Amino acid sequence: MDVVAVVTEEDKREAMDNLIEKTSFFTHVNHIITQRNKQKSEALIAIKPNIMVIYSKNHLHVGTDPELVEYLAKRISEEGYNAAVVESRNIYTQWFPKRTVHLVARTMGYSGKGYTLVDLTEESEPFDYQGELKNDFVGTTWKNADYRITFCKNKTHLACLYTLSMKNVFGTLPVQDKWNHYHEPVGWERATLDVLKRFPPDFALIDAFWSSDGLNGCVIEHLNHTKTLIGGTSALAVDWVGALKMGVNPLDNPLMKMATATLGIPEYKVTGDTTPYEKWTNVSSAIAKGLLLLETLKISTSLYHLLLTQLMDPEFT
Repeated sequence: MDVVAVVTEEDKREAMDNLIEKTSFFTHVNHIITQRNKQKSEALIAIKPNIMVIYSKNHLHVGTDPELVEYLAKRISEEGYNAAVVESRNIYTQWFPKRTVHLVARTMGYSGKGYTLVDLTEESEPFDYQGELKNDFVGTTWKNADYRITFCKNKTHLACLYTLSMKNVFGTLPVQDKWNHYHEPVGWERATLDVLKRFPPDFALIDAFWSSDGLNGCVIEHLNHTKTLIGGTSALAVDWVGALKMGVNPLDNPLMKMATATLGIPEYKVTGDTTPYEKWTNVSSAIAKGLLLLETLKISTSLYHLLLTQLMDPEFT
């Protein structure tokens, strides 16, 4: 049975160390790498954080904490493995062309020390997903990684209530204009599910040390110091627990509903406190349904563009 660790600490690095221990993280890494007949020195571990959703260095917490990502990469490197931090471009780059992965990451504090920073959009290659995506694209590093980690931010989402480690994998698709390429023709949920099937993460992490809750925490930073990390080997189970910590029904999220229809309700064992976060503000289902209507009418992207024009860091404009 999958183990999901919920760790709450005053210090975020201590929280990461605790989570690594409680999930037997490196034991699992070694097991997978051994199965793939690789030595530590030749094995590549790819970490996919939320980077490209960050619009300002003054509002880092709509994305994964760079210090936590770099600390995880450091721990991986100290064990003798090669680490890569990977991300792809998104619709923000359509609107603000200066926003490459390297520029955004560097501006937000990623140093590149002890790991390779990879822009998956720059290494896009054709791939047949044999699902809803059919013949599409994949980033070479994510495809060839010996061990994959999805490391998301804990945040609410106006259209789907929450966005966690499974939705984060959608960001490995290297196509820049994901909105027009996936949202309408395929649906982001189906596209994400195809990626999860073909390139499943070996480990999932939720950065809930500083969370972003409220009406639309994935875009507008609304800080909540929840001091928590959640992790485990099953992204499905980790997200289920992550939703429970928010105090919502996990199945109210369309990706979770679709994933469980295929894979079943996750069976897991929790170590740690699953009590919902204090003073947490969720999105109402009625508002989420209203935004879906705006998406259908192709209004929501225009509103987001207008909003981000006001919020975007001058570094990117």
